[in-house]
Amino acid sequence: MEKSQLIVLWVGIAIVVLMGIFPPWVAIAEASHFYLGYSFILSPPEEMKRGEMHIAVIELTRLLTQWIMVAVIVGGLIITFKDKKPKD
Repeated sequence: MEKSQLIVLWVGIAIVVLMGIFPPWVAIAEASHFYLGYSFILSPPEEMKRGEMHIAVIELTRLLTQWIMVAVIVGGLIITFKDKKPKD
């Protein structure tokens, strides 16, 4: 693996880790969902609506979609930076 490919791979890994540390959150109450943005994994946001507390959970669909997008982009860049050997 070329140096540029390794750099792309490690940057992709770092981005995925950061997305895991600061995941997207959503508040769930009865039949509704409220997007809460991104927050540190160990301190989920607290959401209050009309005096009632809603449960904040990680929005896994969005997080997995982000991880897949990063994987596809990193894979494409690794293929792009592949060393092309001249034909003899």
